[in-house]
Amino acid sequence: MVLVAHAEGTLYANKVYNLLTATQKQSVSLVYVAPTANTMADGRTNYITNPSDIVILGMRSIALLTGSFPAPLPANVSSASFS
Repeated sequence: MVLVAHAEGTLYANKVYNLLTATQKQSVSLVYVAPTANTMADGRTNYITNPSDIVILGMRSIALLTGSFPAPLPANVSSASFS
């Protein structure tokens, strides 16, 4: 099964994944789109974030400047991929 999560849904996906048993986790793959999460619960890097996403950029900047919450995963594709 593939669990696809978008934006703040990635926070919920991490929580759900962490509730699974080890056996259940073997049958689940996570894929995130524009994650607001700072990690992927399965330890992989199956996510995509547009480097021009102003919401993620803003959240990341505020998080890094203030330290008040974990910074979202960084953009990991080029802008050309989205044109």
